[in-house]
Amino acid sequence: MRAQRYRVKIPRLVVSAIAIVAALVMVVPPTLANHLPPLARQNFTTAVGPGGDKPQGFGDRDNSWAWSMAWFQGKLYVGTSRASRCVEAQIWHRAAPTIAPVPVPNDADCPATLPELLPRLQAEIWRYTPGPPEVWERVLQSPFSIDNPETGQANAVPADIGFRGMYVFKEQDGTEALYVGGLSAKPMFGLQLWGNRPSQRLLRTTNGTDYTQVNSDPNTVLGNPVGACFRGMTSFQGKFYVLACNIQGSGQLYASAHPEAGGGTFTKVTPDSVEVFEYAPYQGRLFVGTHDFNLGYSVMFAQPAPSDPGPYTFTTLIPKGAYLTERPNTDVLSMYEFRGRLYVGGNGVAQTTAAELIRINPDLTWDVVAGKKRTVTTGTTTEVKTPISGFPAGFSNHFNQHMWRMGAHDDALHVGTFDSSTTWRYYDGAKPYIGPLQGYDLWQTREGWYFSAITTNGFGDPESFGARTFASDPTSGLFVGSANNLEGLTIVQGVPSAAAIGAPQRLEVERKDATTTVLSWLPVNGATKYHVLRLKLREIDMPSFPYPICSPSSCPAAPARPLEIGPSGGTLTNITEEVASTLREAVRGAASATTIIKVVVPSETFGATPIGSPTAPVYVDNTASLAAPYVGFQYVVVAVNANGNISAASNVANTPSETPPMTATVLDAYTHGLEARNVQGAASLRTFVTNVTSKVDGGDIQGAIDLTNQFRQQLGGLFPGRWWNAEDLALMTEKLVRRLYLARANVIPPSSVR
Repeated sequence: MRAQRYRVKIPRLVVSAIAIVAALVMVVPPTLANHLPPLARQNFTTAVGPGGDKPQGFGDRDNSWAWSMAWFQGKLYVGTSRASRCVEAQIWHRAAPTIAPVPVPNDADCPATLPELLPRLQAEIWRYTPGPPEVWERVLQSPFSIDNPETGQANAVPADIGFRGMYVFKEQDGTEALYVGGLSAKPMFGLQLWGNRPSQRLLRTTNGTDYTQVNSDPNTVLGNPVGACFRGMTSFQGKFYVLACNIQGSGQLYASAHPEAGGGTFTKVTPDSVEVFEYAPYQGRLFVGTHDFNLGYSVMFAQPAPSDPGPYTFTTLIPKGAYLTERPNTDVLSMYEFRGRLYVGGNGVAQTTAAELIRINPDLTWDVVAGKKRTVTTGTTTEVKTPISGFPAGFSNHFNQHMWRMGAHDDALHVGTFDSSTTWRYYDGAKPYIGPLQGYDLWQTREGWYFSAITTNGFGDPESFGARTFASDPTSGLFVGSANNLEGLTIVQGVPSAAAIGAPQRLEVERKDATTTVLSWLPVNGATKYHVLRLKLREIDMPSFPYPICSPSSCPAAPARPLEIGPSGGTLTNITEEVASTLREAVRGAASATTIIKVVVPSETFGATPIGSPTAPVYVDNTASLAAPYVGFQYVVVAVNANGNISAASNVANTPSETPPMTATVLDAYTHGLEARNVQGAASLRTFVTNVTSKVDGGDIQGAIDLTNQFRQQLGGLFPGRWWNAEDLALMTEKLVRRLYLARANVIPPSSVR
C-alpha cells in the first residue's frame, strides 16, 4: 500500500515570524552587534555591605548615605552622610515641636535630644585602593571643633555632618587636587542660634590623606556662603564651580579661577532670583536647573565670557513646570552629558508624582525621555512632545520620585532613582503593593530610547532607597553608592564581561487590540529561542501628601495631622528659613492629605516563567486583556542558545504608552519641526516621507520598505553638522522599517503604518 502523505499546516504567525528574521537582521547596527555586553544584574557584586569587602556602613550604621564619590590618583574616595534619618527628625521636631523628635517607629535608634545625637554625626571619608589586595580605609573623620550654640559646651559639634560633594580640579599651575564639600550642623540649630559660628567647609587635598580647609575669610563670598553645605562641583572655562546650598540642596553658584586660594577669589555667578538645584556645562554654555515648589522646575543657560565675574545673565530654555500645569516636578536633581546630549532628571516628591527625565540637544531643542505627554509652543510653532522611551515618569513606577543621579560607564548611561516605596513601608494603604518595589532602581540606556532595568529593588536591599552616587573607572568598573537610613550605606561594583549569549536589544511592543500585544526585537546571534516575560501595572490609591511623617496607626485614616505653623517668627526663629519654608509647604500638603490620588506601580517583579518561547524575534501576546485595577504591562525578553545559556534581559518595554508606534505620520510631524527651524536636510526628509506615505496608501508595503532602507543609507550625509538629527532619524526609520516588515507579514495591519 502506498504510504499516506500528510501535509503539515504551519500556523500563519510562525511563517510570518520566520520571514521576518532575515529582514530584522538587516537593521542590527554594527555597534550593537559587536560591542561588549552592557552591565547587567549579574555583573554587580557587593563592595560595601553584606558579603562585601567592608560591612554595611563601613561597620557603622550611622554612615547612612554614600553622599559623594570621586576617583583621585587611582583610588576611589567616598564621603558619608551621618545618621540622616535622625538629623531629619530633629530638624522637623525643632521646627514644629508637635512632631516627635524621633521617627515613629524609631527604627534608626535615634536619640530624643540633640546633645545625644551630636556625638554620632562626625562625617567620614573612606578610600578604596584596587587590589590585589583590595583595601578600604578611613582617611578622614570630621573633628569636633564648634561650640554647642545651645549649651555653650566647647568643641561639641562636628565641623561636618556630611560630605556632600567631591570633584578633582586641575589648578592653574597643573596641580590636581580633590575638593570636598561639607554640610554643617547649622540646619539643626537655625540661623539665630548658630550666629557667626563657622558654616560649611570646602576641603582640599593633593594626596588623599591630608585635608585642609580652603581659606574662608568671613569677609569674602566663600567665607559667608548661603545655606549650610557645598556640593555639585565642576569646572567650566578654566574655573572651579561649587554650589552653596541649603539642606534640601538648592542655592547659589560660586566660581573661582584659583580655588586653592579661597576667600576673595570666589564670586557669586548666579543672581538672587535664580535658585539653582543642579547645573552642568554643555556646548559652551552653563546650564542650570532650578527649584520652584509651586510652578515647577525650569532650565536656563548662560554664555559668560571667561573674564565675567558674575552674576551671569541667564536665558530660559524650558520655563517653569516644563509645560506641565498639573503636579509638575519641582526641581532638577541631576544633569549629565552623555553622547553629546544633556540629560536632566527631575524631582516629583513635593508634588506627589513620579520623576521625569528629559534631554537637551546641541541646537537647544529638547526631548521628553520618560514623562508625561505635553504640548509645547515656541513662537509660532506648536508641537506635542511624547516620551521617546515610551515610559511615563518614574519608568512606570509612581514611587520613583527622584531621577537622583546619573553616570556613564562603558558607553552606557546609568540612571539611579530614589524609590519612595521604602519610606511608605509603614503606611497600611501601601503595604500590600510595595514589597516587590522597595529599594532603588538602576536603569541603563545606550541611546536614550531604550532602557534596561539592572535592578528595581536596590540589588535585593529594600532599605537602600536611593542610588545616591556613581563613580566610573575603566578597569575597576562602575561603583554605585546607596542611601540607607536604617542599616547604613551600601556600595556595589559592576564590571562588564563577555557573555555566553547576548541580550535581546531594542524590544518594541504595541497594543494591537484590547487583548493583543505585538512584540518584536533585534535577533541575537546564536539564539535558538527566546523567553518572553511579562508583569502587570496596576493602579493604587495614595494620599496626596509627599512625606509619610506618621505612625502606622495614624497613617491609614489621616496620613498626617495638620499642624499650626506661622510665618518665620515665633517658634520658627531658631531654624533656617529654607527649612521653615519646606516644612510649611509639607504641612500645607498634610492639611489636604485626605485627597486620594490614583497612581500606577508595577504589581510584581518579572518572574521566571515565560508567557511564550518563540524561536524568532517576534511574539504576539494574545492574553493581554486588562481589567481594573490593572492598567498596563511591561515586557522583557531573554535569549537562549543551543547550550541552554540564558542571556541578560532585554530593555523593558511598556504598554500602553502615550508615545504612538512609529508611522509615516509621526515622521511627518518630526519633519515639520525641522522645516520650522530651516534645518538643512529637511527637504530630503520631506520627499522621503511623502513617497513612503504614498507607497503605504497604495498598498505597496515592499516598496515602502525599499524606500526606507534606501533613505537610511543616505542619512549620514543629509544633515551635515547635525549628527543628533541623523542619529534620531536612524532610530526612527529603524522602528518604521521593522513595523513595515511586520505589516508585510500581516502581523499588524498595513494601515497602522500610515
